[in-house]
Amino acid sequence: MKNSEVVFAPDTSYSCGKCLKCCKGDWLIAITLEEVELLKSLYPNVNPVSGEDEIDGKKIYLIARNEKNECIFLTESGCKIHIEYGFDKKPAVCKRFPFFPKQWDGKNYFHLSYMCPSVYANRGAKGERLISDACASATEKFSGAEIQEEVHLAGTQTISNCEYLLLEEKISRLILDPRFSLDDALLAGLTLIRRASDSESINQIKNKSSDLDEALDIVMESIAKRAPMLGLYRYMIASIITNIESRRGARFEFSTWKNDLSVFSKLLMNRGRIELNRTGLIFNAQHLYNIHWPRKEKPDLMPLRRYIVSHLNHKFLLTASDIEFAYHLLLGAYSAVKYYTRAFAASEKRSMISSSNLQRGIECVEYNLMLHRPMKERLWKKKIVRGWARKFLFHHSYSSSMV
Repeated sequence: MKNSEVVFAPDTSYSCGKCLKCCKGDWLIAITLEEVELLKSLYPNVNPVSGEDEIDGKKIYLIARNEKNECIFLTESGCKIHIEYGFDKKPAVCKRFPFFPKQWDGKNYFHLSYMCPSVYANRGAKGERLISDACASATEKFSGAEIQEEVHLAGTQTISNCEYLLLEEKISRLILDPRFSLDDALLAGLTLIRRASDSESINQIKNKSSDLDEALDIVMESIAKRAPMLGLYRYMIASIITNIESRRGARFEFSTWKNDLSVFSKLLMNRGRIELNRTGLIFNAQHLYNIHWPRKEKPDLMPLRRYIVSHLNHKFLLTASDIEFAYHLLLGAYSAVKYYTRAFAASEKRSMISSSNLQRGIECVEYNLMLHRPMKERLWKKKIVRGWARKFLFHHSYSSSMV
């Protein structure tokens, strides 16, 4: 991988802080069969595997943990494999973390995992130094998307690759613009996508001289269209959170379905005592309802702004059937961040969210929905459901601040 082929989101910084969180976090550390055999040859008296799992139809092996739930190869001095045998002998996922490249159109677009505290704080190297570190970490071979003349905007409508990149850049600028609340900026991004379906708007996208005036115009248009639709929006959030919390329904056990239905009902009605198993959260739903999402950037929402833009740079909008629907899914993930953030505050009986609540909310969605354990529900592959979601659940008039 050459430096000229690497692209990061604007103003990205990262250097390893030696915190070792990646070695002891409550998540899967996946290794391949070849890596299992290598570790067994290096440490014949150690069983490096604690179990198996499946991601995207591929079997993976889970690295063993000690009594503290840390990687079995973690010592007080750091990674035992790295110390005794060098960087090259470490599992690929360990060498690469927190770098996650995605190839598209001949370039490698990098997203940094926000499970890493240094990434979240945007602390460390940037520019060419960061790019060099990324190239050194990405020892695997990544398959990329083929170069296509056009990408789907919405349904059968298409735009060129060049027009898509300009559109993505403008949405990123909107989200990073501190003049606008994050809610307003995200909904304005959806308005910009819908504007891009006609040739006149495409010409405006190409014209970068009117960015400031156009951004304000788009945001004001989005605000004017907003209308309260609490029922459907709550349904969407209840569905997303229940799916994140469950992941057990595939077993077709009545007890799991009964539990999921109970969680979904409480989330939808916003009543009673809610327990979220994946995060260990217990809180009163009515308390959560009274915790509002900040509109004046207190606490600072810039980490969340950078997080969203990083996923845009990672070409998240090209992962669905079309750009508009992928943006709808991004709005759903944003709403999930808001819910978990407020849930952490509610569990602490706080009246406002804190910066630590926000960080944990982002981590939860990063792991369970966006990057490490992405949800790929078969439901979304059905055209009827997808069309229904586009028309109703993700209508531009939803006020995301109500979530």
